Amino acid sequence: MAGYTIIDNDLLENEELNHMEILSLIYLIRFDNKLKGYAYPSLEVLKKLLGYSHIKYVIKIINSLVAKGYIKKETVKQKNHYYILKGKVPKVPNVPKVPNVQNEPKGKVQIVPKDYVQNVPTTSTNTNTNTNTIYISLKFIDDVIDKVKITKEQYEKLINRFSKDVVHKNIDGLDNYIINGKGKKYKNHYRVLNTWCKENSINTCILKEGQVADSWSRMKQFN
Repeated sequence: MAGYTIIDNDLLENEELNHMEILSLIYLIRFDNKLKGYAYPSLEVLKKLLGYSHIKYVIKIINSLVAKGYIKKETVKQKNHYYILKGKVPKVPNVPKVPNVQNEPKGKVQIVPKDYVQNVPTTSTNTNTNTNTIYISLKFIDDVIDKVKITKEQYEKLINRFSKDVVHKNIDGLDNYIINGKGKKYKNHYRVLNTWCKENSINTCILKEGQVADSWSRMKQFN
C-alpha cells in the first residue's frame, strides 16, 4: 500500500456526510485496490481504525454511505467488497512541461507541442476559490453544530462586531437551517451570519417589550 492517500478537498468539506462518514469513506478509498476495482477491509479492521467499541456502529455507517450513493457493497463468500462511487480523485495523466512562457522575450509567442502544458504560475484574485481554507470547529457552542463553515478570523470579526450571544444564537440557527435543507445553497456562511446578526441587533433595539424577532425568515436575499 502506498505511503499516502490523495483525498479530494470537496470530500473533506462535504456537508451531506457527517465527520465519521467522511472518515470512513477516506479509509475505504485508502484500501481501494486499483487492480480489483474495489476495497475489501474487514469490519474488524474498520472498527479499530475508526475507534469504535462495536462493529454495529461500522455497519451503520456503511449502510448510510450506501444509501447516500457514495459506495456500493457486495458480499462474496462472506467478504464485503466496497466499490467507491463518489469521493475518489480522478486519475490525472502525467504530461511533460515546457519552459515557462515568461522566459521568452516580450511579444514572442511560445510554440507549445501537443499534449504539453505550460509551467506558468497563476494568481487568482477570487478569495472564494481558496481550497485551503481552514474552518474552525464550532462544537464549543453546541456539540451538534457541524454544518456552519467559518474561519477563526471570521468568527472573531463577528464577536467584535456583535455580542457573543447574538453570534452564537445565529450560528445555531444557521446550522439548523442548513440541516432542514433550506440553507444548503448558502455558499458564504460568514456573509449570511453577518447579515443575520446585523438584522437581529437592529430588531433588538427597536422591538417593544414582549415582541419576538424572527430575522431568519426575512433573509429573502439569500433564498
